[in-house]
Amino acid sequence: SVVKEGTKDVRCGVARAVAQIAMNNITVPQQWIDALGEALEDEEVEVRRLAAKAISKAARGNAISDEVAVALAEALRDESDSVRFHAAMAIGDVAGRAPVSERVVRALGEALQEEADIRVHVAWALAQVGGTSEVPAEVMDALGAALGDSD
Repeated sequence: SVVKEGTKDVRCGVARAVAQIAMNNITVPQQWIDALGEALEDEEVEVRRLAAKAISKAARGNAISDEVAVALAEALRDESDSVRFHAAMAIGDVAGRAPVSERVVRALGEALQEEADIRVHVAWALAQVGGTSEVPAEVMDALGAALGDSD
């Protein structure tokens, strides 16, 4: 796919284009969303960030596969704060509309150990998950601890 091939600029441009299409309330084909999920493993931080952001936009009007949801959960461990932020936002957007797997919920729980600005978005994503999926007690405990944290 073009998101996996081509130059960094091309890969970034594809992710931006998909996000723009989704923001115009146009249904994004599932194979495009799947390709963005694969781009979450790109060697370039900017490509990963834009892929997570595009998935977040596309998730508002489209279903995503379990594979993409798991890729987003794995992106919560990315070295880049920006990638982790957009992955948490995308999971929240997905979870607000459809159940997510326990693996994704547990990854959110683990991400509550991140910096305060990331934890805020992870907490928001967990709130979205709570409306459609079961949240294990240990994840709720981690959320309670994060909410009680001074930072």
